[in-house]
Amino acid sequence: MIIGLTGLTGAGKSTAAAALRRLGCHVIDADRVGHEVTTRPDILEKIKTAFGAGCILPDGTLDRRALGKIVFSDGEKLKKLNAITHPPITEAIAAEAAAHSGETVVIDAAALGESGLDRLCGEVWRVTAPEELRLARIMERDGLSRTEAVNRILSQTPYGGRCVLIDNSSTEEALGQKVKEALCAKL
Repeated sequence: MIIGLTGLTGAGKSTAAAALRRLGCHVIDADRVGHEVTTRPDILEKIKTAFGAGCILPDGTLDRRALGKIVFSDGEKLKKLNAITHPPITEAIAAEAAAHSGETVVIDAAALGESGLDRLCGEVWRVTAPEELRLARIMERDGLSRTEAVNRILSQTPYGGRCVLIDNSSTEEALGQKVKEALCAKL
């Protein structure tokens, strides 16, 4: 069984993924895979060509903060970045999921629908939380200004397909219990 886990930034998707990992699921973190993919010289060159040398640090690695400032304030530029990164990320995630067939696999991906990863999933769970709470969480977590945090939120589209909604407007413990209940209902 493959569960897609998604949610807008600051909703608590990573916290839900950690709870699923503790419950014995194999969790594939799309952000981790994305970080791995963006160390590849071919991908770095495409990003440099599309967004400029200012996105590459002197040591040749990706300057995520600089790139984020560019793409999270311009929807067309974000689409361009996704066109570069989503195919290799999706390929790597599909391969990892296949390597763990027979297990409960969770694909933890904010862009689950946009990347097409939802097609691999038997079910999609979307973690939700009120916008003000999400803003506060990402400003604290990522050290962003309110404007930067708002731009991140505005750059995302909530998953639009059928899904199980998991509310995370309370405590981490409450979220963990909701995740456990949802998983037990599937097993």
